[in-house]
Amino acid sequence: MAYKYILFDLDGTISDSNEGITKGVQATLAHFGIDIVDRTELLRYIGPPIRETLSTQFGLTSEQVDEAMVIYGKYYSEKGLYENVLYDGVCDTIRELKRRGKVIALATSKAQVFAERILEYFGIADCFAHICGGELSGYSTKKSDVMRRALDNCGVADLHDAIIIGDRKYDIIGAKETGIASIGVLYGFGDYDELRDAGADWIVEDIADVLEILV
Repeated sequence: MAYKYILFDLDGTISDSNEGITKGVQATLAHFGIDIVDRTELLRYIGPPIRETLSTQFGLTSEQVDEAMVIYGKYYSEKGLYENVLYDGVCDTIRELKRRGKVIALATSKAQVFAERILEYFGIADCFAHICGGELSGYSTKKSDVMRRALDNCGVADLHDAIIIGDRKYDIIGAKETGIASIGVLYGFGDYDELRDAGADWIVEDIADVLEILV
């Protein structure tokens, strides 16, 4: 399909960020006396905003969540964002899409300042026309809101020209709320059933597979 505007999710789509995120959440919860021995228990929480997870899944009060975000932010800014690995083929695929004349933007619930630093760390920030994320506090990070901001920044006039690539149901649901198409990738933190049930327009095994869709 001849989509001109390509939005990318970050965690689980561009990079495997599980180590930095789960270690950060583990350290944050430990501050409140919640011990998570096995970090793999936290993998299912990668996707939605950290603030939401701390409140709904671990029962922290509003005041505790504010404190937790400071603790998590310190860990992530100093260590966590570097405990992160670019998925094989992502750099080549993004650069090929840019070569084809696509306008590429990032739409992530992660704090925008962290997202910018991560793309710079991987050496691919220059491929993105716009980098859109949430606030450092964790507020205003609903995926569809971030996606709309990315689309506005790109100057998208016709939503049929835009699509998002992501690994979790939040990306697919956000796409439906925003009115754009979506591609789910299976190498990230979601799975086929999650992406299918959320209504992904396409589901691919490998990031390079999107090149056959985004002609």
